[in-house]
Amino acid sequence: MRTTGQVAVRLGLSISYADGSTTQRSRTLEEYTAHTPALRTAAYDLYARLGLQRARVRTITVRADLTDTQNAVQQLLLDPADDKRRRIEQAADRARARFGNQAIRPSSLAQQRRRPTPST
Repeated sequence: MRTTGQVAVRLGLSISYADGSTTQRSRTLEEYTAHTPALRTAAYDLYARLGLQRARVRTITVRADLTDTQNAVQQLLLDPADDKRRRIEQAADRARARFGNQAIRPSSLAQQRRRPTPST
């Protein structure tokens, strides 16, 4: 979204179950955003509100209704931590644009390098 100059206005969540039934929920965001943590929090909140316990889920689909950044109004925040997260996100976007999508990713997804075992 950020690379195309768009922001999310509304998030939707669709859950398909093993028996073929589906549940859909959507929510208008408090603020138009393309900020990953805000979108992730909203998606997890939609899922948590379903209150699923031991459901046999087949697929989870998250969709976003988008609009151009020019049409979005953004609340100015005076939180230095939030400002820092947004600057880090912008730097990561620049690195991905220059070096490819795999340049920056969560450490939990990175493959560990195997150290050679010393010969005795």
